[in-house]
Amino acid sequence: MKRFVPFLPLFLLLLAACASRQPDRIAEQAIEDSTRHAEQAFGPTDTSLHAALRAIEQKSGGRLGIAAIHLESGWRTSYRGEETFPMASVGKLPMAIGFLRGVDAGTFRLDSTVLLTQADRSPGGSPLFHRAMRAGGSATMHELLEAMVINSDNTACDYLLRLAGGAHPIDSLMGSLGLGHIDVSHSEWELILLWAGVDPKGNDTAWTRDRIYAKIEEAGDTLWRAAEARLVDDPTDAAAPEDMARLLEMLQRRTLLAPATTDTLLAVMGRTVTGRGRLAGLLPPGTPIAHKTGTISSTTNDVGIITLPGGDHLVIAAFVKGSRTGVRAREQAIASAAQILYQHVLAGARKGS
Repeated sequence: MKRFVPFLPLFLLLLAACASRQPDRIAEQAIEDSTRHAEQAFGPTDTSLHAALRAIEQKSGGRLGIAAIHLESGWRTSYRGEETFPMASVGKLPMAIGFLRGVDAGTFRLDSTVLLTQADRSPGGSPLFHRAMRAGGSATMHELLEAMVINSDNTACDYLLRLAGGAHPIDSLMGSLGLGHIDVSHSEWELILLWAGVDPKGNDTAWTRDRIYAKIEEAGDTLWRAAEARLVDDPTDAAAPEDMARLLEMLQRRTLLAPATTDTLLAVMGRTVTGRGRLAGLLPPGTPIAHKTGTISSTTNDVGIITLPGGDHLVIAAFVKGSRTGVRAREQAIASAAQILYQHVLAGARKGS
């Protein structure tokens, strides 16, 4: 198995007890390190892997983007890994990281209670919102974090994103980490407006949930096809699989967040209920995986950290865009790619390479 130099640790956050010790120097060094690591190229895909992934792509009905990293050996590979793909709700992962950095800084507390109102409701299902309304609108920030990751709850996500200062600080954070091909430009509500052909600037109050649902229902597939033509190759609110894999690597190596918030986010990702037929779909039953999914129109994604037998970790970022097949076929493509990469890494480990 080909080896690559592993990323060095990035200490972007200090423990509270060390917060006052030369923060500027440490932060500057972290940015320099992360930028240097981001410039490190993924190796050329092995011929056999390339052929297998190409065959899977053909069955997906669209374009498949894959990046994978075996953290313990440094082995990495990609297929269309430098191409950008719409993130859809995978974008909630960098948003969650940005919010949790605020927790680490003491700006927010996960056990703090907030009050939701009807004005906070974003399009999409939200069991959390209904529970909060039965409790007078009350919910904790930890409950919001759980909902945005586990259930891909747009209402919870947009509320926490507003607390974190909006999309721009999240986008700036990705750039500071050397992950320039992870773009976060809009909230979930604004993304839905864009996919419905509405410019979100100045329209966030005019377009109510009921009005946007009516527009989508009236236009049907015609609307989604037009949106796909506009947005499938739009670099905004998109990610390259390689950069998303690097972000997951940093998370697992505990260089993005303090230890407690890292454990919190990984635990929440491990309880994700969406996209069970994607990365984990063809892996051995019970395989631990911490992941985040995304789906909209002809885009279907799943990115996560798989724990291998023996305790090693395999990061996979998988995206499908521009597909004319159903969601099930796209999910099968992601599952098949994950299965091949999982088996490839295990075979290499058995050989001791």
